[in-house]
Amino acid sequence: MSDIDYKPQMDKIIELQNKSFAQYFSYLRTITPIATGMLGLLVALKPDHIQNKIALYLFLISILLLGIGILASALTQFYEVTFLRQSHLAEKSMLKELLDNKDSKKGVHRELPKPIIYTISELVTFSCLSLAIISLIAYVFFVELDIKPIK
Repeated sequence: MSDIDYKPQMDKIIELQNKSFAQYFSYLRTITPIATGMLGLLVALKPDHIQNKIALYLFLISILLLGIGILASALTQFYEVTFLRQSHLAEKSMLKELLDNKDSKKGVHRELPKPIIYTISELVTFSCLSLAIISLIAYVFFVELDIKPIK
C-alpha cells in the first residue's frame, strides 16, 4: 500500500482529535462560570455568624478551594490559546519542510506535547473543585444537623 492510502484514516484521526479538544475546552468554559457563581452565592448568602467552629472552617476551606479552582481553571483554559498557537507554528513548519523538499509528498501530523504547567493546573482545577463540593457537603451537615465535635 502506498502512503496515499493512509491519508483518509489519518484525516479521520486528526478530525476526531480536534473534536475531542473542542469538547474538552467547551467543558472547561462551562465549569468556570458555575464555580464562580457558586463562590458568589456562598459569599453573598453567608450567615452573619457560624457558631460551630468546624462548620466555619469547612466554609472557609470551601471558599478557598473554589477560589483556587477558579484560578487554576482560568490557567487551564489559557492552554487553548497556547495549543492553537503551537498547532499553527507546527503546521507552518511542516509546510515549510514540504516546500523545501518537493520530492517528498507526505506530510506528517505531529503530536504537540502539553506543557507541564497546564497539566498541573488541570489537576489542581478538578481536585480543588471536587474537594470544595465535599467540603460544602460536610459544612451543611455540621450547620444543619448541628453535629457537635467529638471532645
